[in-house]
Amino acid sequence: MRQIGRAPVALGLRLLDRRVARTAKHELAVCAIFREEAPFLDEWISFHLGVGATHFYLYNNFSTDDFRSVLAPWIERGIVTLIEWPVPVGQLPAYRDCLKRARWDCRWIAFIDIDEFLFSPTGTDVRVILRDYADLPGLEVWQLFFGSGGHDSRPALPVTEAYLKRAPTTVKTTVKTIANPRMVYKVGVHQSKYWHGEALDGARRRVVNAEIGAILEPLRINHYWSRSIEDLRTKIARHDASTPALRDAAGHFEFETKLNGETDESILPIARRIREPARANNSASIRRATPDDADRIGAIARAAYVKYIPRMGREPAPMVADFTTRIATGHAVVVEDGEGVKGYMIGWPEADAYFIDNIAVDPKHQGEGLGRYLIEHAATEAYRLRLPTVSLYTNVAMTENLAMYAHIGFVETHRAMEDGFQRAYLSWRLDDHWQKP
Repeated sequence: MRQIGRAPVALGLRLLDRRVARTAKHELAVCAIFREEAPFLDEWISFHLGVGATHFYLYNNFSTDDFRSVLAPWIERGIVTLIEWPVPVGQLPAYRDCLKRARWDCRWIAFIDIDEFLFSPTGTDVRVILRDYADLPGLEVWQLFFGSGGHDSRPALPVTEAYLKRAPTTVKTTVKTIANPRMVYKVGVHQSKYWHGEALDGARRRVVNAEIGAILEPLRINHYWSRSIEDLRTKIARHDASTPALRDAAGHFEFETKLNGETDESILPIARRIREPARANNSASIRRATPDDADRIGAIARAAYVKYIPRMGREPAPMVADFTTRIATGHAVVVEDGEGVKGYMIGWPEADAYFIDNIAVDPKHQGEGLGRYLIEHAATEAYRLRLPTVSLYTNVAMTENLAMYAHIGFVETHRAMEDGFQRAYLSWRLDDHWQKP
């Protein structure tokens, strides 16, 4: 009877959802309530930006630490919406507020905590994966509990580097939900109820209890449940935002002893890749290329693309490109540090995208995050010009490029034979605040 009563509402929402899914500002946002989490906020936001989230709705629940100074740069950039939430047992009320606040702005909202890190073990952008579950009202993602790893006090390391010990999969676990906010009629901490259909896990199974067995692909959550023993004591003292019951200190410390049985470094390649652009940005800068840069850009292009000659049977186009003309038209930028120019990008704005024609990094400096830094520069230009996407092409023979761009979030749109080259065209939908007037 309840399903019958919800049917008219569900039909209307499904019709609206088709439009919102195409026009939402954010394909993936994150909602979280926090208390005394200032030391962890920056890493957590940076990580989830790196895996595909584009906005965060953060609810401050009686914090007394320095969270405002941590969040200030993110708020200024329009990435974080901070909501003051002095509500006892405030987690579910905060989630309900977020649903109302963001229902029409977000395709998906992940409801997770600050000690939980959502990612794909393959490094694929979470948004790309969610497109395979567009028919569901929610995707339930299994989490694994990580312990202190023997740290009594907090080490001077990122959370993802410091805590590499977790519970075996035999230890009972649970799921968290990435929900279509328009389809939720009763939100929960772990699972929600929907106007139409039901959420499933990554294997499209209905999660009734943990006995069905956790699956860790295509998405998983690392739940850094205790962090250090010192942090666990703080966690016990600050109580729980989802229940008025006091935390059981003895039970918490006993549970922590079960969370260090296995080493799990699955997150490290993803976390380190995300941090690389930040490292590069500390020492490198991007500027418009000048005529004096033409020879250096040409040398980088030849060094970076020469390995593809055997695959393609000819020199790739960048090896013979006219960089002098591109520089003269203002379409070239270089990335450099105190050692000189290490990479370049050729790009320009088009009607509905910022187009990258060519990008390369000196092979001696590949792996330093400079290529991603240049792509982020293109995204920044798109933001400045109120363009919704970044687009580019690559030769189909450059398979590693296709994989790298997919991990960032680019989606292949079509292929074409041009000037004797078989090219794959890709587009990266930025899903941020700007909308074309």
